[in-house]
Amino acid sequence: MTHRISSYLRQQHTGLLAVFIALSGTAYAVDGPNPGTNAVGSEDIINGEVKTADIGGGVVTGAKVLDDSLGNVDLKSGSVRASEVANGSLTGGDILPESLTDANLGTDSVQADEIRFWSVGSDELALSAVGDAHIRDNAVRSDEIQADAVGSSEIAPDAVGSSEIGTNTVSSSELQGVGFFSDTATVQSNVASPKATCPANHQLLSGGGEVISLSYQPHHVLANKPEGDGWRYTIVSHIDNSQATVRAWVVCLAP
Repeated sequence: MTHRISSYLRQQHTGLLAVFIALSGTAYAVDGPNPGTNAVGSEDIINGEVKTADIGGGVVTGAKVLDDSLGNVDLKSGSVRASEVANGSLTGGDILPESLTDANLGTDSVQADEIRFWSVGSDELALSAVGDAHIRDNAVRSDEIQADAVGSSEIAPDAVGSSEIGTNTVSSSELQGVGFFSDTATVQSNVASPKATCPANHQLLSGGGEVISLSYQPHHVLANKPEGDGWRYTIVSHIDNSQATVRAWVVCLAP
């Protein structure tokens, strides 16, 4: 009986002591780095038990983050701005292929030395984007022009001279609006001098002349040249009272 009473008192005493400590508001870290100093150390925190709600706003700085530990999954979409990127730090390997468009490039920001030789083809050029001001004199060669690619709309008025036209390369199918006009005259006093003229507003291209009578008469050509709006062809017969017929002709371009 005495033993049971002593055991009961010891149990009650221990319980009362625990209640007293709890009510006093005093607690001690048992396993911390500084036992008895009311401090919680790393040894007192179960791994993985510190949550977002336990961390104060703005208290985690760059020094607290392990270098090279953050990946793109840690960054919110659109959170990295130009001010966060160091100048000259991005290279081609950092840019997704075909991700840049003209909207990402500043006007006149791409210079000639930034374009790889032969890398720009027709697919990279907008329609009507390249004008004569962008092309250096004598820079376009014949092998860079697609067959049948140059039409009349690409040629400036009066830009093609005789030196640009190959011998025997122009046929009637290329001479749109070209007309042939002639005038004849008979020999009078051993001279015949017909002149073929172009109609009003037509442009003189070329001309010439010939003796067209069936009975050819010896003669020499005194004139075979352009004259005003036409072409003069003059012969002098070597036989008096000749009856030869002479024709002058002219080729003209309609307006």
